[in-house]
This record gives sequence, structure tokens and C-alpha cells, in this order.
Amino acid sequence: MRVSRYLFVQLAFQLSFLSASALDIGKPIGAHREAIPMIVPDSVSGIPPKAWNLYERGLAAQKRNDLEAALREFQAALKVYPHFVAAFEAQGTTLLWQERLTEAQRAFQKALALNPDGFQAQLGLGLVMNGTGEFQEAIEHLQKALYLNGECWQVRYALGRAYYGLGQHLKAELNLKLAGAWRPKHPNLYLLLALVLLDEGKQTEALAEMETFVDLSPNNPLAREIRAKIEELRGAE
Repeated sequence: MRVSRYLFVQLAFQLSFLSASALDIGKPIGAHREAIPMIVPDSVSGIPPKAWNLYERGLAAQKRNDLEAALREFQAALKVYPHFVAAFEAQGTTLLWQERLTEAQRAFQKALALNPDGFQAQLGLGLVMNGTGEFQEAIEHLQKALYLNGECWQVRYALGRAYYGLGQHLKAELNLKLAGAWRPKHPNLYLLLALVLLDEGKQTEALAEMETFVDLSPNNPLAREIRAKIEELRGAE
């Protein structure tokens, strides 16, 4: 029995790509910003002090959720130092938070042009492609990100979303379960996994994932509808 898709419209975009924490990988700013680990460079070698100071001001603006101010600071930093990879990555992440996908894509591409091995930019482009429904392209970037950081739950989550978009349910299930093993308190992961399991005909497992979603996020706008769907599916059994 396939779950009604309209129940998940409000989360469709959020499940397609997630945002990022600003400064501390383990401390997201908001409930929906947990997907791109912001990797602050260890060294300022070669970066003009003025550009670095502007970049740090941008990160501070991110932290207080002033995204337009953050973008202004990152752009100013790039005017001072056009080869500032981390500033392009931070700019892309901020644009991604604002759902400005085309602009975010350009920023991440500029970062990769300067550093093809940039994990954050590869993940960011994967999330952008998920957001635009270009799932095969998303997988290509996410596989590169996985190679660069094989223990990142965000990459596995995004891969699960991409494979689900392509209808490759077993691969989606595997990646989502791996993400859940590393990040067991992320509620949307369980909702997406429930969708995958329902499409695979694994209703009992899907119900368990939906129940976990409600337990972890009881005040989510969708929680009431998910509870009703749980009862509906139980009745169908």
C-alpha cells in the first residue's frame, strides 16, 4: 500500500536537500539546517587579513541567522581575494539555505574550480542537484564527497534522497540506514526511509520508521497527519 504523497509535500524540498550549521559541525543553527558541515580552514596562509576578517564576519552573521549580511561579507571577502575557496563554499551554503539554487550552484562550482577536492563544495552541489531533481548528477557529486569523507552521515542521507528520486529503493534504503546509524536523532531521515520502505512493500518496517519520526518530532507540522497515516496503515493490516 503506497502512502499518499500529498502528506509529504511540505517536507519535499527539505528532504531534497538540507542546510548546514555555520561554525560548529555538531551545532546547527536551526532545526532544518543540519546538512553541510562548515569546514573552517585551519590556516590563513596566503589569505589577506582583510579578506579573512570579512569571511569571519560572514560566519558570525550566519550564526545569528542574518543571511543577507553573511552574503555581503563573503562577497566583500571575495573582492579582496578572488581565490578564497572557503568564502565561495560559505557563500554557496548560505544561498542554499535561502533556496537560491542556481546561485548556490555557481558558488560551489567556483569553489571546485579552485579546489577540485573540496568536500563541502561536492556535497553542496549534490544537495543542489537533489533540490532541482537532477538525481543522477547529484549522485556523481555525492559519491565524490563520500570518497573525500566516508564517515559523513549527511552524504549518506543525501545519497538516500537521490537514489529514492531515481526509484533505486534498495540503494536508498541502505544509505538512509547508514545515515541513521550515525545520526539517530534526525527525524526527517525516518520519514524519508518510511517512504522508501512503503514503496518496497515493507509496510511493517515503514510503520516503525514513521513512529520514530513522530517520537523524535512530535511538534512537527506533519506529525498529526503522520499519526493518522499510521492508524490508517495499521487498519489496513
